[in-house]
Amino acid sequence: MRDRNHNIRCGLPAGKVSTVMANKARALDLTAGSTGALAESSVAPLSRWSPVAADMTASRADVGRGPIAGIALDASAGQLYVTNPADGSVAVLDIDTMAVTQVITDLPEAHAVGAAGGSVYVSIVSLDTDAVSIVDTALQSGEEALADIYPVKETVRDLALSPEGERIYLARTTETGADVAVVDIITGAVSTIAVPATTDSSAEAIAVSLDGRRVYLATADHLGGRLIAIDTHTQRVVGVRDLPSQPHALAVSRDGSTLLVARCDPHAGSDLDLVDAQGLRMMESVPVAGLLTEVAFSVAGERIYLVSGGRVSVLNAGTLEIVNTFDGVTDPSCIVESADGAMLFVGGYDGKVSALPVGEITDELLAQMMSADVIDVPMLELAQVAI
Repeated sequence: MRDRNHNIRCGLPAGKVSTVMANKARALDLTAGSTGALAESSVAPLSRWSPVAADMTASRADVGRGPIAGIALDASAGQLYVTNPADGSVAVLDIDTMAVTQVITDLPEAHAVGAAGGSVYVSIVSLDTDAVSIVDTALQSGEEALADIYPVKETVRDLALSPEGERIYLARTTETGADVAVVDIITGAVSTIAVPATTDSSAEAIAVSLDGRRVYLATADHLGGRLIAIDTHTQRVVGVRDLPSQPHALAVSRDGSTLLVARCDPHAGSDLDLVDAQGLRMMESVPVAGLLTEVAFSVAGERIYLVSGGRVSVLNAGTLEIVNTFDGVTDPSCIVESADGAMLFVGGYDGKVSALPVGEITDELLAQMMSADVIDVPMLELAQVAI
């Protein structure tokens, strides 16, 4: 979850999710007892990946610091970070044992989070301004935060790190509307990228392509929202697409070709959009049963993860068939996949973190991950799916 208040804006109390469109025609049914297939879909699942059994055992850790708002993985350090805004802390977990190894405090209303190279990047709130706190966990002493703090003013709702780890991109809402703040980690300078926005627009989610060339921002307003593409070299907007309802989560595929946009409306329901990242062309828009609050691609791009209706579901990216649903996770809020694609880590409003087995990346799949068409193939198939 990227925004501590997004469920309120979707028309539900914070920390709770419910099914708002169970009767919407041709919706992905993620509820218990579903056959796990998209209505009217006749395309067979991709042969290169088999869904895991639903009864595979998950491991859980009780962080015990209140609702979890954000989650990030640092594969190189073997650590998982979760933010606890009510407690003003970030908990550090060992990804192998799921043990809480550290709790970093003095991070007021910590919510959006990123991690790389042994450092954790957290958006925090003070009486005067929002800020980004950068904590080197290797230099951490007990619970006292040894952090660099960068004030960015106004309201930060999401953050994303550049692949080389030199910049932090922040989805920010100001008095004049949404924009993107950029923190140069090397120099400490903070700059602003202006985007097309009305005074009532709010920044909702942000993502960076793996090559670092594009930043994507989702904004919401009274008419719906916008998806905005930014060239990181020129720091200028290169594309804008209007959205019919408010977006609340965003993900970009590993090869940078496809975007996932989660939209939800308390009256019209939820939709999952698949968008061509280059031209922002809408490739597919799929109604989803339940309040859709989080989306993510798997590392290899063959799976799509959804948090909707209080459940975590796994979709085949090529057919949009539901191949697995995890019902045992209570009130999931945020997700991140392990670097090898074998586990999905889920943070919850109940303060627990679950490690769910989702599959295994074989040597063949690793070879496909290194090829240019790993995402193009399923997305081309997706365009042919009858929905």
